[in-house]
Amino acid sequence: MSKDLSHLPFREWLGLIDVPDLDDDAADRLDRAELELLQHRPSDAVEAVMILEVLAESIAAGGRCDGLDRVAAHNLKAWLGASIPTATPPDSRPRALAWAIAA
Repeated sequence: MSKDLSHLPFREWLGLIDVPDLDDDAADRLDRAELELLQHRPSDAVEAVMILEVLAESIAAGGRCDGLDRVAAHNLKAWLGASIPTATPPDSRPRALAWAIAA
């Protein structure tokens, strides 16, 4: 079950990502929101995009030492996978996936 993150100010949080000099309170809020976000299975595309943004920054920095980037990637995969019908015929898979499986 997905945790309710409606109390977190994600849109405000996104606005803080590119601010070079945060005060301590804003930096703490950003850190808390990032930790919650990375452990959270997205409930919609907006949250998925936010997670991808954090993952991109994490990968660019060499990855997280706490492994939350892997947790976030797993949660994104699970969320995306939940939208795919379970009885998808093999010939309807994306070509790149079909090519990778055949290789």
